Amino acid sequence: MAEREREERGEDETRELVRAALEAAGIAAVLSDQAGELLGVTPAAQALLGDAALARNEDDLLARIAARAAEPKSLADLREQAEAGGARIAIMEDGALRLERREIPEGLHLWLVAHEEDGEGVRRRQEILGIASHDMRSPLANIRSYAGMILGGKGPPLDPRIKRAAQVIAKNADRGLRLVDDIIDLRRADEKQLTLERTNVPLEEVLRLAFEEVRTAATDKGVRLAWSAQDGLPILSVDEDKMRRAVRALLEAAVRRTPTDAEVRLIAEARSSEIFIAVEDDGDRPSVQEAALAFDRDHQTITTRKLTAGISVALAQEVVRAHGGRVGCVPRGNVGAMFYLVLPR
Repeated sequence: MAEREREERGEDETRELVRAALEAAGIAAVLSDQAGELLGVTPAAQALLGDAALARNEDDLLARIAARAAEPKSLADLREQAEAGGARIAIMEDGALRLERREIPEGLHLWLVAHEEDGEGVRRRQEILGIASHDMRSPLANIRSYAGMILGGKGPPLDPRIKRAAQVIAKNADRGLRLVDDIIDLRRADEKQLTLERTNVPLEEVLRLAFEEVRTAATDKGVRLAWSAQDGLPILSVDEDKMRRAVRALLEAAVRRTPTDAEVRLIAEARSSEIFIAVEDDGDRPSVQEAALAFDRDHQTITTRKLTAGISVALAQEVVRAHGGRVGCVPRGNVGAMFYLVLPR
């Protein structure tokens, strides 16, 4: 009897470890036991499955997914395809769900879930982004250049109103050019062509630059920025520009979420085999599903009504992945969220 209880405790611990590892890695997965009962659904899978994430067992899960299919599929076909390497279910919304079932130790089943956009829709969006990027860059660059000429002229001192207007023009042109750069890089990432120009740079320097770039926006909103990075951060081989933009995206996301008179904190620490960088905010505590969608470009763009928000966080995720790292977002205690990125040393 005691031996059986120990075995059951060991199985429970294994399940919890597997579930925790999947959630930490941001993997969209459903865990079930040998009898087909669902043991857990990761936040990323909840975001993709919707109501299907409430299923009690594997058959219920498959039935709920099949109900969303654009074309009828039997549960037997879905299960067979999932076990054979992957079932693709065209759903009523744009794109498809991909479902794959794997056997893992301790008699557990792992259902991996992914979203596949319609190929034509992806191609069309990439083409439109490419055209928009090209058309936006030239006029923005000209506007920035002329504003710089006004501010840097050698004539008599400018009227304060004209100087202020030129500064606003230059600032907004810079913002537009940054967005264009992000769109271009994200398009490259979508096409698996994002390249890194790695150099050995002090990590603190990268973080400081990103921190200062967000200071004005934070001050304008009345949000305090706090530096909580560990002393003695190492030198890393990274693409300095892209990594700075990735950290800035996390800071900007936190500032957007944080109310006036509250605080955003930049945290960084060197661990044995990785670098942990996080941004904590004092905004509303997100739900598990909201946290799972923190780096989803479409969701963030629609939620914030800002193209910059969706593009910048999606690109941050791609940049960190290209460096061999990972990103995530988790609710904090009773208030706020923590956006984080982890890089290998």
